[in-house]
Amino acid sequence: MIQKQKIEKDNRKIAIYARKSKITESGKSIENQISKCKSYADLKFDAHEDEVLIYQDEGLSGYYSDRPQYMQMLQDINHNKIKTVICYKFDRISRRTLDLLNLVEQLRTKKIGFISCTDEVDTNSKTGKIIMSLLASIAEFERDIIAERISDNMYELAKEGRWLGGVTPTGFYSKKEHVFNGTRKTSVNHLEPIESEQVIVKTIFNRFLEHRSIQNVVDYMNTQRTKTKMGSTHTRISIKDILTNPVYAIADDDSYKYFKSFDVPIYAEKSDFNGKNGLMVYNKTLQMKELKDDSTAILPKYVQKSEKRDIKEWIISVGQHNGFIPGNQWIAAQSILSDNRDKFTRPNEITESLLSGLIVCPCCGENMFTHRESGRYTASKPRFLYKCQTKRADKTECRYKDVKGNEIDQFILNTICSMSNENNEYYYKLIGNEVLLESKSNIIETQSKQIEKNISKLNKEITNQTYNLRLANQNTKQFILDDLSTMSKELTELENQKETLKEDSKNLLSDAQILQKAREIIFSFPKLLEYISYQDKMELVRKVINKVFVINNGEGDDEVHIFIKGTLE
Repeated sequence: MIQKQKIEKDNRKIAIYARKSKITESGKSIENQISKCKSYADLKFDAHEDEVLIYQDEGLSGYYSDRPQYMQMLQDINHNKIKTVICYKFDRISRRTLDLLNLVEQLRTKKIGFISCTDEVDTNSKTGKIIMSLLASIAEFERDIIAERISDNMYELAKEGRWLGGVTPTGFYSKKEHVFNGTRKTSVNHLEPIESEQVIVKTIFNRFLEHRSIQNVVDYMNTQRTKTKMGSTHTRISIKDILTNPVYAIADDDSYKYFKSFDVPIYAEKSDFNGKNGLMVYNKTLQMKELKDDSTAILPKYVQKSEKRDIKEWIISVGQHNGFIPGNQWIAAQSILSDNRDKFTRPNEITESLLSGLIVCPCCGENMFTHRESGRYTASKPRFLYKCQTKRADKTECRYKDVKGNEIDQFILNTICSMSNENNEYYYKLIGNEVLLESKSNIIETQSKQIEKNISKLNKEITNQTYNLRLANQNTKQFILDDLSTMSKELTELENQKETLKEDSKNLLSDAQILQKAREIIFSFPKLLEYISYQDKMELVRKVINKVFVINNGEGDDEVHIFIKGTLE
């Protein structure tokens, strides 16, 4: 029997969260979840309709936290709008054990209740936490099993040469057809041609095979004002994606032998490579999300990543569409790409450049990377430039001039060496930054102590007023309740300030440690340079420098701004 609890009225609401997974049709519907949670809120807290906020995400996996309504609920929790969170089951909140446990801990620090009306677990008790952890682990295990089954099912569908969804490649659109399997009606998708786009793809292949340069193709396509399928300007990435996509290749004897030579699984008979149909490739990339370093349970942040799998992990099948790039031409394009990749692989190792990726374009903010000047040398060392990535992709998007690599590298080395000299201004800036960090740390410590005193004082006042409430007559009770409510809000604000200062203190400590390591390297840098290899030299530079800006002052000289790790400037 559920016991009703009398909760002091405040402006905060009871949050109900419901979710329906995108990877399974089983389970309770959104409406059933909400209905069950509303009934529980009414029985447990005597909550009226206007005291409940409903958040619902439909068709979204519980593995990641960046669901729109879930994120909105987290923001409302952070802004102290919610006093209790109710869900149908723990796995509706998250199917990742760590995310769920972190959220419960965040709610605990904010004194917000968390209830699963089906699991009936009190997360405020130690036993409840253990049970919840077990349930969350089971939910995560179930999610992995379901994902595995779906992956296996997709492989079976892939054998049939179907288009499994997503953005179609340039030159095709997806056509859905309904088929009957006995009495069961299902739908399948396959690719159909878009003639105008296929002309563009043929032009890209012909131009690349003639000039052997992706950049040449990019420049040509942009000169012709040809756009990508999504309406964007062509870049090196968009051109390379087209050149490497086997969907355009005709399933003929050449393409069959090519993929066989790499031991790629081919889910088709040799006779299916009929010189007409096109190829379908599955499992080519691994799509994933990774939590950012500054992600928290209350404010989850992800970065989308796409990782290309090794060719041996691909799945090749013959599609129902027609190919239009002969197998030998597609293979020739792969050969040129491979030669170019070998030629320009890690140009920083060939040139021994030190700042690739550390120099930042002051115009567009993109990183600048090593670009070798073919055939040019200075003192037996290859000459190179640092080129803006935006400019490299499209010259019309950023016109910042290339930075002379050999000169800037030597300047940076000389500057780092000079920092160890007590007569150099940078020496005292390093010392000054350390003092400044220590000063800020002292200020935070003083503020934290004061807040601790205020919290202690406020807790005593709340205790006293709670005692007075027991003894008060009916006329004065409301005044005491109002006072307790005000003090409770003040206490919450102080706790938030305390957490913020704790985080600031951690950041300052981290900066101080980084700066200390940078100083140690800088002060020993001149002696180390005499003995260390290029790789060690590059590693040391990256331990010292956070980023570099090279700005033209309009007078023929460049201003170089060096940002040392751990400094506040």
